[in-house]
Amino acid sequence: MAGKRILVGMLAFLLFLEEAAEKISVYAMENFYQETGNEAEMGEDGEEAADGAVNADRENKIETGDGETDREETEGKAKETEDRETEKEEAEETEDREAEKEEAEETEDRETEKEEAEETEDRETEKEEAKETEDRETEKEEAEETEDRETEKKEAEETEDRETGKEEAEETEDRETEKEEAEETEDREAEKEEAEETEDRETGKEEAEETEDRETGETEAESKMEEKKEEESEGDSIGKEEEKEEPEILFPEFRLKSAVNDAGNTVTDQEGTCYFRKSMSVTFQTEEEMDSEEDSVRKFVIQRDGTDLTCEDGCFTDEIYEDGEYVYTIVYKIEDAEEVTGENSWTIRGKKTAEEPSVSVICDSASTEYNGKRYFTEDPDIRICADSDVGIAAVEYREGSKAYGIWKDFREEDACYVYGAQTELEEELKDSEEFAELLTDMEDGSCSYTFRVTDVLGGTAEAEMEFVVDKTAPDARIFAAYASDGTNPSSVSGTGIMDFLHSITDRLFGKKEVWFDLYVTDGKGGQQKQHAVSGIDTEDLCRQIFTADGQAEIRKLQVSDEDGVSFWYDGKQYEGYTQVRGCMVIPSGHGRNAADRLCIKRLKDHAGNVTYGIESENLTGGTVVYMDQENPVLMVDYGDGLLDEERNMVFYTEETTLEPVLTEENYRNHVREDKSPVSPDVELTDDGGYGASAGEWRMEGPKGNRFSAQLLFPAVPGTGEAVYDFTVEYQDGAGNLLETDGVIPGNIKNGVYTGCTVVIDDRPPELTSFSIEGELAGPCGGMDVYRSIHEGEDVRISFGIDDHAEYWNPEAVKLTIWSLDTDEAAAVISGSSLQWKEDGRSHLAEYTFDGEEEKVSGYRVFVSYADRAGNRMVGRGGLSDRTEAGVYTSPEFLLDHEAPVFGITFNDAVRLVRDNHTDPSQDLRNTEPQTGYTAYYDHTIEVSFSIREQCACPVYKGKELAGLQDFQLTVTGKDGKVHTPAVRWNRTEDCYEGRFSLTEEDRYTVFAEYRDMAGNVMVLESAHGSRREPESPWDGSYESVSLVLDRTAPVLRFSYVGTSKNEKTEEAVHEEDSCRFFSEPVYLKLEVTDENLRFYEVLQSLRKIRAADCEGNNIQDSSAGAFLEKLDEARITEEGVIWYLPLLTEAVYEVPLGCADLSGNSTELPVERVCVDRTEPEMELSYSVEASGFLDVLRYGDLRWLFADKRLTIKASARDQVSGIRSIHFTAEEENGKMTEKSMDFHPAAGGEFEMMLPSASADFKGTVTAEIRDWSGNIVAQTCRPVVESDERHLQEENTMIITDTSPSRSVGGVDYYNTDIRFRLAVRDTYSGVKSITCKGGNTLDYHREYGTGEAFASGDAGIVYECQEEFVLDAASNNENEVPVRAEYQDHAGHAGMAEQLYNIDVTVPVIEVEYDNHDRSDYGLYHEGRTATVTIRERNFDPADVEFLITSTDGTMPAIGDWQESGTGDDMLHVCHVEFFADGDYTFTLSFTDLAGNRAEYEKVDEFTIDRTAPVVTVSFDPDSSRAPVYFAQGRTAVIDVLEHNFDASLVRVMTAEQNGLPVPELSGWRRDGDHHVATIRFDADGDYTFGITGMDQAGNRMNEYGTEHFMIDQTAPVLEISGLEDRSANKGAVAPVIRCTDANYLNGSMQIELRGCQGGWTEWKGRRIQHADGESFLAEDLAYLPEMDDLYSLLVSVSDLAGNVSRQEICFSVNRFGSVYTLDDKTELLAGSRGMYYTNTEQDIIVTETNVDTLEFLEISCKRNGKLLTLQQGVDYDVHVSGTEESWKQYVYTIPGRNFTEEGTYILTIYSEDRAENVSDNQTKGKKIEFVMDRTAPSILLSGLEDGGQYRENSRKITLDIQDNVQMSEVKVRINGVVSTYSASEVLKQNGRMTLTAESANHWQTMSVTAFDAAGNQRELKELRFLLTPDLMVQFLVDRHLLFRPVSGCILVWAGIWCLFLWRKRFRKCKERV
Repeated sequence: MAGKRILVGMLAFLLFLEEAAEKISVYAMENFYQETGNEAEMGEDGEEAADGAVNADRENKIETGDGETDREETEGKAKETEDRETEKEEAEETEDREAEKEEAEETEDRETEKEEAEETEDRETEKEEAKETEDRETEKEEAEETEDRETEKKEAEETEDRETGKEEAEETEDRETEKEEAEETEDREAEKEEAEETEDRETGKEEAEETEDRETGETEAESKMEEKKEEESEGDSIGKEEEKEEPEILFPEFRLKSAVNDAGNTVTDQEGTCYFRKSMSVTFQTEEEMDSEEDSVRKFVIQRDGTDLTCEDGCFTDEIYEDGEYVYTIVYKIEDAEEVTGENSWTIRGKKTAEEPSVSVICDSASTEYNGKRYFTEDPDIRICADSDVGIAAVEYREGSKAYGIWKDFREEDACYVYGAQTELEEELKDSEEFAELLTDMEDGSCSYTFRVTDVLGGTAEAEMEFVVDKTAPDARIFAAYASDGTNPSSVSGTGIMDFLHSITDRLFGKKEVWFDLYVTDGKGGQQKQHAVSGIDTEDLCRQIFTADGQAEIRKLQVSDEDGVSFWYDGKQYEGYTQVRGCMVIPSGHGRNAADRLCIKRLKDHAGNVTYGIESENLTGGTVVYMDQENPVLMVDYGDGLLDEERNMVFYTEETTLEPVLTEENYRNHVREDKSPVSPDVELTDDGGYGASAGEWRMEGPKGNRFSAQLLFPAVPGTGEAVYDFTVEYQDGAGNLLETDGVIPGNIKNGVYTGCTVVIDDRPPELTSFSIEGELAGPCGGMDVYRSIHEGEDVRISFGIDDHAEYWNPEAVKLTIWSLDTDEAAAVISGSSLQWKEDGRSHLAEYTFDGEEEKVSGYRVFVSYADRAGNRMVGRGGLSDRTEAGVYTSPEFLLDHEAPVFGITFNDAVRLVRDNHTDPSQDLRNTEPQTGYTAYYDHTIEVSFSIREQCACPVYKGKELAGLQDFQLTVTGKDGKVHTPAVRWNRTEDCYEGRFSLTEEDRYTVFAEYRDMAGNVMVLESAHGSRREPESPWDGSYESVSLVLDRTAPVLRFSYVGTSKNEKTEEAVHEEDSCRFFSEPVYLKLEVTDENLRFYEVLQSLRKIRAADCEGNNIQDSSAGAFLEKLDEARITEEGVIWYLPLLTEAVYEVPLGCADLSGNSTELPVERVCVDRTEPEMELSYSVEASGFLDVLRYGDLRWLFADKRLTIKASARDQVSGIRSIHFTAEEENGKMTEKSMDFHPAAGGEFEMMLPSASADFKGTVTAEIRDWSGNIVAQTCRPVVESDERHLQEENTMIITDTSPSRSVGGVDYYNTDIRFRLAVRDTYSGVKSITCKGGNTLDYHREYGTGEAFASGDAGIVYECQEEFVLDAASNNENEVPVRAEYQDHAGHAGMAEQLYNIDVTVPVIEVEYDNHDRSDYGLYHEGRTATVTIRERNFDPADVEFLITSTDGTMPAIGDWQESGTGDDMLHVCHVEFFADGDYTFTLSFTDLAGNRAEYEKVDEFTIDRTAPVVTVSFDPDSSRAPVYFAQGRTAVIDVLEHNFDASLVRVMTAEQNGLPVPELSGWRRDGDHHVATIRFDADGDYTFGITGMDQAGNRMNEYGTEHFMIDQTAPVLEISGLEDRSANKGAVAPVIRCTDANYLNGSMQIELRGCQGGWTEWKGRRIQHADGESFLAEDLAYLPEMDDLYSLLVSVSDLAGNVSRQEICFSVNRFGSVYTLDDKTELLAGSRGMYYTNTEQDIIVTETNVDTLEFLEISCKRNGKLLTLQQGVDYDVHVSGTEESWKQYVYTIPGRNFTEEGTYILTIYSEDRAENVSDNQTKGKKIEFVMDRTAPSILLSGLEDGGQYRENSRKITLDIQDNVQMSEVKVRINGVVSTYSASEVLKQNGRMTLTAESANHWQTMSVTAFDAAGNQRELKELRFLLTPDLMVQFLVDRHLLFRPVSGCILVWAGIWCLFLWRKRFRKCKERV
């Protein structure tokens, strides 16, 4: 706070000094101009131009309008202005020029008094000060005049803002100078500072030098004062002489008379600028005449830029043609003298403008343009808008081509205008008296008005408005005529135009298109050509033409004649009409039929008049146009009849009824005169007179486009065949001929369909014979086997058929040979492919069959046939049991065409060696034996073989399989030895497998062969290792390749011999690390023994021999490699090999010793390593010191001198690439004789290193070192060196380095010294131990010094030349090193490598800082205000910068100080810029200046004080609405009030513009007055009427700040609900036909998509009503689709429609109606549904009642129930065959319940019930078409079961047995259950039918009796069971014997009888003996 108070006090004191100095300056300037005799003159306007030389230029700018006024000024400036005004008043009161002379004399007197006072010694000091002050004032005045001239030049180039700033800066400098002068008077030291500030001026420099001289001594000061006095005296005398010579000049007053532009007007703005278009004439007028005196004649003129103006009658005139400022001055021209210019001047600013006025005529009423004319349907609202930047003088108008008349006049009487006084004009013509009557209640007609505007510069502009008023709408009567390409009751008239249809019941038919002509007129008929009639808008008319139901589409619309056509109608001619032609077509995607009517929505003329409620002749009446592109289609269903397309005949087995169906959309519309439909013509041909008949055509189906009739063709028993023919002919209303659906048989031509001939035939054909012949081979599996015949077919099949010769159809015969193996047909032969023998009714055929190639299978033959009527073949005699349903089934048989398949595999061999090849690359490893290879094994050989044969004969030993009959296997060895392996057999179905093993060492061959019982030799499949080549012929046998089993490994031995290869073994010189060392070359002797040995395997191991050095690097060995390359197979015998491998090259050999035979048995010995070396090792010494140590090596003769500053390491490096290094030994001897030894032994290696470090005991060393190296061969190498080591500790005791600075710093800041002068310093170096070898000193950019004090030669002769101490002096130039941290670095080095260093940094700065200030905003308003903030960018160019040394002096009237940002640095060195942004963001008046001193003491100041004002607050506008929101944006259902609030302190209502417009020409509400509330200004606008409004606001404040942008507001007021209409469907109506209403909604602001349509049925509930929505400009239409023709759509409905507009207005309408199209609905009771419904059982064996309920809206007028059994139709009688129960009333739905008793369905057959009815609405219904078809089958017959392959009690000795079941049913099977031994298997109907009822089962063998039973079920519930069968199936005879009681009881009974006889005999003999004994 104290600092702030001091600052405020200082500012107040400075303001006081500034005020006082300015007063003194003004007084001094005034005296100066009085002395020179010049005087400022003033013009008539009261403004003067004399206020001192400093302010003269500023006053000129004020006179010409260039000056700017500030809102506020400081108190000091106000006082200054008052002083100036006072001085000006005193100058005006001076009336006599003599007073000026007296004042000049007084001034001279005062100077004389000063001189006298100066001579006085007591006042000598005061005189000096006064004199110096006067001198300085004179110098400063001259400098200021120079600066003023420079400023004036710059002002012509710079902006007005900078001019003012410079003037203010100059005033500030003047004030500062005056303040300094005042300070100099009190203190002489201030004179030095003043001299430094003005050193850029020459006078200022001299003054500064004089001041310094005065300080050095009084003597110099006195001499200087005397010189100045002499100069002043001389100057005064000269001035006096000039005053005496110059005459007195009085300038007359002159004024500006006029400035007239080329239009004769004077146009100026507020700043005095004069405007003209091409040129301007300026005239001046003087108040006096020319003045004269005795001595000379004087005259005055007025000049511009030194050129005299022309003068006439005292007026001076000048012509101006370009923009610019023109300065006019009054000049006195004196004879024989220079011209004298008066100070009073005029500045005229001229502005040339090319701006032209503009005028436009705007019509706010809705209008349309057509053919270049503008049409109005009501009185137009016309608005005139004129604009001119310079100002509008007058506005004129004229009507048509009449003369112009004045409408608006703004001209002034004196022809003087203010620029832009009247720039805009906007007015409604109705508001003016001239046009109010003309534009009200205008009649139809054309009008033309032209308006011309003239501006104040004479420019003109015109605008013309032409329009037509047409208030008459088009005539509502429209005429329409038609023509088409169909057959119609009307025809083209003779007039050449289309006919008009008059009858409301007329119907128009067309195929592709129907053309129409429409005739319309604008106004009344015949008035088309009136000038006020705009004519029909045909484009709009074309858009309004549509079809009533949307089924047809309007296309090809074109206007035939818009000028007027004529036509005749009802005998009357009509003229002046517009004709529009078009056609109605069926749109794409809408089918090929349409029925529609032509409609027109409205008529509109080009002016926009619209006519609704159109009256038309047959346009919207009952005329219906039928578009029919579809031909009527006939479909005939020939039912179950069999078609013979070639004969065009259909065959039936019983009486039949055909029902042709006609499909035609317009069948009921194509009527005769009696309104009955035109039906097809049917013609029947019955040659036999059997009673064929045709019924009437009746409608069927829900759509009403299908019609049918029944054709009855009866059967005649006993006649054989009955034949019938029929035709159908038809053509629809459009002339489309009858066509068929393209599927039915028969022929059609020219609309006549000829059906197929109907034939009735009921006699079935018979199979008379069947046989299979061939060479029987015997039974197999219960089937006969036929031998395979290689040349010919195996079997021949023969059969015969009996059928009527005329209707015999061999193509229907099918012979099928069924394969039991694949369960599919092996061959299917049609009857047409067989050769037939014909004999009346007998037809015989044969077919040969050879089975299937390469397959074995059982077969069954099927023969099927049905005649053309569908009668199935039956068997005759014994064939009848195997013939069923027209198919004969033969017994089964077997054919074998498949050869046995033999396969053999071996386990993988170790190696396969290709026969007759020694190349190992041909070998195969670890794989099975292959053809062409010998297989080698080192393990057991496993052999597996297989034989696949379906009919093989296996051999058993006991219960085990021991082989196959006719199969042979042989295994042989090397010398023909036969091996008998133990074969293990196994069977898997039809595949027999065997396995055996070979374990002995031998060379094997395997042989096999086999042929089946049918003679088929075996074939090979995956038979590996066959010796037979693939291309050799096959003989049915197999022989393997050689199989070698070898488990014995080779034997290997080696030794070393000499080069003579004798048997003497060589010993190695040394063995180390498994390596033998030899000094001479040797040979390696190798011996290998094995039977299955190959050259490659032995050589392969030796080729891996490797010759290398001891590091592992390969060495090229020519001896061993060459030996191995020359080896061949001849060097190997059956016993093995003996080789001598030469080792002759010096190297280390690695010899792999190993070998493997072909079976993979191997012998591996360790790798043998051998070395041969005769070369001595290599040696090298190297030296190193510890980290960062010094080392220098100097060689003198044979010795090396080593110099080091730390511990020295001597390293000996040795290499021996072959045998390797063995040891390294060091010997060190010091100068005192001390010895040190050190050694190291090495493992054999290529290189070795060993080190010795010196010194070992003390810190220093000097002596010799010897290194000795030995390799493993005994070679020795030695070297010697001389090292010297000096420690760092010793060196530090003796070393010293310093830099000494002798110059003092100019400034020290924060402990850092800064210099701005040259720097002197010294370098001192000392080293008393090893001496100084060299020194180096570098500093900045200029200092680079180096000196050597000794060389290496000194070491050879002692210490001579070593320098121990030195000192050098240096000077660092400041100008050359003007930068910070200038480094000075001194270094030295001794002989031992020790270095010393000293470093010093200096900060040098001799550059004065530079201050620059720039602003980013120079845009000022007319009031001199900145409406945006300003940012001052302060840039200081300085290297040594400290922000604390920057002094800102800133003032602000509002107290808000600017934000001073951080300093940002850029650049380097003296170009480093320090930038700071001072942001003036708040409103207020500011002053700104600053100063700065750098760290080196260099000072700089900003030379001026900047002053400016900121006002940046912009007006803020907000608008609120009541109401503010609505349902949809923009649209409102009630009136709105807009409240406008502008927040602005400097508010001016004239600067705010509120723009409101209504798009439809309605009156626009006005803006209320503005109401002020503080800074808030509020106005309102009320929008009450419906309309489309736009609303916007623009404006700015007095400072030019534009208010925030308020975009144009657009909204609509709509308080009217939409109009809703429903047509085409009446409320409370009942509907049978089309139900497709048209819903129309109209509203100007309709909300698209708001139409909600809800359709609700009493039974169906809510339903979506589909249709097409059409968007209109004023609403929406919904063209409802006809409700779907579906039964569920018949109902009572309510239709609710609601629509809304965008404003939220809603309209609703509801109607009720009913739909009844499909009549009845049928339902079945549960039992009936379960039997005959869509998901019922369908099949039954029990009769039941059928109950059906029929429901209909109306009462039934007719009903009928018919029953069809097996195609025979029977009509049931009510009360006899069925009963009916009726319920319901007239107001409700009706129900009819029909009960049909089961007694009607006792006979077997297929029953179809049809219930037919017609209701009162003429709806025809039947249950079948309604999806309730009643159909079922009565079946009381059980299925049949035939079993073959098995008999009750049968015994079969087989492993398995096939059993065949043949199960058939007359209708439909359900399932079959087969029970075998109590296990039940169930087969579905689909499984049984898939096999045509023939099933094959397999019974497996068992050691007991088995049982089997079969039960078959059909779909009706009938079942048949085959009684249980008992059978025995086993291949074991003993089991069969034991199980069969009959076989067992016979031998047992015999034994018992024998035993009983023996026993009886024994008893008899015993008794006989007893008797005998008795006897």
